[in-house]
Amino acid sequence: MRSGNRELNTSRRALVVQWFSGAAFLAAILVLMLLDRLGLPLGTGLSVLSVALALLVIIIVLAGTTLSSPLFFFAGRKLDPSVLGIGGASDFVGAAFLLAVLGMPSGQQSVLVAALVTGMVVQAVLFVPIFQRAQMATLTGFMGVRARGVGEARVVALMTMVISGSVLAAMSVAEYGALQSLFDALQASVPPLRSDNVRYGLIAIVVAAPVLGGWRALAVVNGALVMVVVLCLLVPAVATGFFEGWLGALAPKSGTVALVDHSWTAVSMSGPDRGMNYAEGLLAWLLASLGFAAMPHALARTALNPSPLRAQECRAWSGLVIFLMLSAVALSLGLLGTRPVWPDLAALLRQQPVLAALPVIGLVLLALNALAVTLFVLAGSLARTLRRARNLDPGLRSMFATRCLIIALLAALLFLPDLRTVPPELALGVALVLAASGLFVPLFATIWLSTVPPFAASAAGLAGAGLATFMLVFFASSPMGLVTSGAAGLALTTALTSLAAAWSILPAQKRKREAIA
Repeated sequence: MRSGNRELNTSRRALVVQWFSGAAFLAAILVLMLLDRLGLPLGTGLSVLSVALALLVIIIVLAGTTLSSPLFFFAGRKLDPSVLGIGGASDFVGAAFLLAVLGMPSGQQSVLVAALVTGMVVQAVLFVPIFQRAQMATLTGFMGVRARGVGEARVVALMTMVISGSVLAAMSVAEYGALQSLFDALQASVPPLRSDNVRYGLIAIVVAAPVLGGWRALAVVNGALVMVVVLCLLVPAVATGFFEGWLGALAPKSGTVALVDHSWTAVSMSGPDRGMNYAEGLLAWLLASLGFAAMPHALARTALNPSPLRAQECRAWSGLVIFLMLSAVALSLGLLGTRPVWPDLAALLRQQPVLAALPVIGLVLLALNALAVTLFVLAGSLARTLRRARNLDPGLRSMFATRCLIIALLAALLFLPDLRTVPPELALGVALVLAASGLFVPLFATIWLSTVPPFAASAAGLAGAGLATFMLVFFASSPMGLVTSGAAGLALTTALTSLAAAWSILPAQKRKREAIA
């Protein structure tokens, strides 16, 4: 009973926490702007802001701590779709995705953004309702529970774990790489952030949500931080527009931020020197759409909803917040670019250090948020695969193992130097390619083609992902190689799954003809 009182077990309390945190953050921005005019050093203001955010995360985590496995993994299935949807937006729009979009020409941006929206629609229609009914928090559990027999369930879960684990690992590297580049941008101008201890501390604070509180605390923390991110990206553009008259007349008394000199570069799918032709754009759109639709860390959130209809409503909320984020990025970071659309407004923004730093702070929080979710799902999939085959996913006794795995995965990201050299855009592209080639078709076959055994679908996905990986390693000498590798893997997976479907249908038709005869 005492632990139940500590849980955020009502949607009303969760919504109050989210809106209060957003209002408090907006008030803090206004106060910092005023203090900045009075001569407050930028580093001091940002340090106060970081401490306030850390306290917010700690309070939510402590309030949402869950001690039972069902509540830990499924949040009691009592949170409102708006809460889960607002937080779930970070699953699709991580900082790595936003940085990749910023580095692309406008034509490629439109392809990737359209693919994101299409992938969300495909996921909501094809996967969310049935995945939610199965009450599974991982793809390994979903595929394994539909297998015949415990032995087959273990093998299916293991094969699915190899594919989904590779996707989640690539996403972790992409999110951490984006986080690293964003901290580098801040460190160039904010002395208090030059210490690695601050970086590790912020990451540990956000990852504390899944370690201590499970899905419930993570969902509310995600929602609160995503609201803060939207404010971080919207406030600079809106504030500079409203206050242009009187801000321009005030000379700043503190140092300006050098973020305008930061290079937002990314490896685009079709290369930096040319645009996409129609065929390449269509193929890239298809692969990215299927990859987004099959992302494990986005599908995992559907188990937190009490009904399939509310799970689809959760996706609608995610789409709304994603639209706000993408619009806010165009407004705020566009003003800080090397070629701003409105030069006068950009010059004004540079005179306001607090506003100039907010867009990058927002992307840092988004990278932290997405990293926490990705590590949580990856750890849950490992625990589900290694511990039990048919119990409540990821297992009635795997909560402790999941927490330990999260800490181990976080340590690997922070202390393995090789991971820091991987471009986040490349890791994001690899995650999309593996998800499209190895996860989409097996999920579709398992749900909608009842004649295809989960073992055959998983094996086909493993073969397709293996081919895509082989081509990425040995033949992907250019960015367009990502698309080629993904297309080859998707074609192989589709062909093998179709053969499995035909092989399973033929005996049934033969028995039917014999019965008629």
